[in-house]
Amino acid sequence: MKTLIVLVFLATVSLASAQHIEWEKHFGGAGPDEGFSVLGTSDNGFIILGTTSDVESSPASLEIGYLIRTDSLGNIAWEKTFSSFYQTIPKVLLQDGDRGYTAIGEARRSQSGSETDVNIYVAKLDANGTLQHETTIGSLLDDHFGAAVRTTDGGFAIAASTKDTSKLYKFDNAGTLEWQKSYGPKGTGPTYALQQTSDGGYILGGYTTTTAPYLGDIFLLKTEINGKLRWLKGSVGSFNRDVEVRFIYELHNGGYHALAYDIRSPFQTVVLILDAGGVLDAVGYDNRALLYDIKRIGTDSVLFVGGVGKIDSSYQIEVSRTSASAIYAPPYIVFGTTGEVRIPHSIAETADSGYIITGTFGTGNDRQVMLMKIGRTTLSDVRESLPRPTEMDLSDRRITPPSSHRITH
Repeated sequence: MKTLIVLVFLATVSLASAQHIEWEKHFGGAGPDEGFSVLGTSDNGFIILGTTSDVESSPASLEIGYLIRTDSLGNIAWEKTFSSFYQTIPKVLLQDGDRGYTAIGEARRSQSGSETDVNIYVAKLDANGTLQHETTIGSLLDDHFGAAVRTTDGGFAIAASTKDTSKLYKFDNAGTLEWQKSYGPKGTGPTYALQQTSDGGYILGGYTTTTAPYLGDIFLLKTEINGKLRWLKGSVGSFNRDVEVRFIYELHNGGYHALAYDIRSPFQTVVLILDAGGVLDAVGYDNRALLYDIKRIGTDSVLFVGGVGKIDSSYQIEVSRTSASAIYAPPYIVFGTTGEVRIPHSIAETADSGYIITGTFGTGNDRQVMLMKIGRTTLSDVRESLPRPTEMDLSDRRITPPSSHRITH
């Protein structure tokens, strides 16, 4: 039976002060810049993947790949731009076994604006950020990037989609495409979530249209290790609203914890607990913040980063960490400054057990890549002093849905 969860993280406390931030850096050129993915390096530094629209290296209205290498304090060691395509938005950076990197996202080949112009983008970069090779893959329709994960065999998998079809691509550790599968069109659609499961297969999730006009709903699908479809669940929950899965991970009992966005006002995060067959066991709602990234930390913990707008037009970052077996997250800790906009896109644990966040600072053409370091004791220390939900004032909070930042015609 489906259960409504009363989630303890429906309330939070604003602890937005600099004392919990070890340091924060901003990077960029003459045009808008954004950070989308961050990794730690062997010397305790960081490497950021993003985009830049610097007028000196590309048309100001378009993006190309942007790679920034820093030391442990966020000081730039080097920065590189890459991509030979008309427009490129790399979203995920994976560490390769040769100390190099694979950047994955989407690209437009030309200015034509045709429906066949947008494809999945894969680039190989060496340890110094130099582009080794790049390629695009796709179909006769626009193929949009959804998610990418490192696989247990050392390769990687990419979830993507056309308007009404979900896709899964599997690459080996050399970046060679091994196989690709398509699912749908009935019951699938835009795909945003991907994880490899303990049996070697994959779980994907996203958004599918329903019979109701202009409304969509959640879909989930499970595959075998070779991509063969095991099951497909369309319209999970029958919300009769525009709800799309953005993150999913496997629980210890073989079930799944999925996080979705309700993209119609009032914007909120929908939390779903499903059994191993994709049947919905419980559902809850978080109208406090929207999640931008989650990371599994080892086998026991999950790290969340989200964002929330305030009536003073600022946009602040919220971070929490919880057990991987839990069905809710503890109260978030807020980082930000009144009147400033910080949008987080990626979070990772650091070598000193702290956290590193990359994203965007500022608005419009003044956007810069943001890199923020949070100390290792921050979450546990502050959580002990959180007030009870009845003591919290949420009157100044408003939700702004994050953009999917896809290439559009």
